[in-house]
Amino acid sequence: MIRTVIVDDEVLATVGLKAMIDWPAHGFEIVGEGDNGESGLEVIRRLRPDVVITDIMMPRIDGLEMMKRVLSELPGTRFVVLSGYNEFSLVKKALRQGARDYLLKLSLRPETLLETLDALRG
Repeated sequence: MIRTVIVDDEVLATVGLKAMIDWPAHGFEIVGEGDNGESGLEVIRRLRPDVVITDIMMPRIDGLEMMKRVLSELPGTRFVVLSGYNEFSLVKKALRQGARDYLLKLSLRPETLLETLDALRG
């Protein structure tokens, strides 16, 4: 199982993401959650997941800063950035910092999420 943490300050986004697919059937286990970048950082440090799916705009520490800190400590961690913003500058910054993909919350479909997760296996 690929150990996965979800970090998002929107509870409904987290609930929706968890309900979108059958995670275990696809080889993923959601081992923890954070509701902002600061709590996400703590959860990631403690659980050391393989994959982190994170929102980009969050209070305290944003997703990009959290990703930067995690990758300096745990360089093998794979990130997928979720956002409600379709701003090219944010996409570019996330990918430059090491995100494997950038998904838009409002148009996210199960098939798209599964494609992204399949690509993370390698």
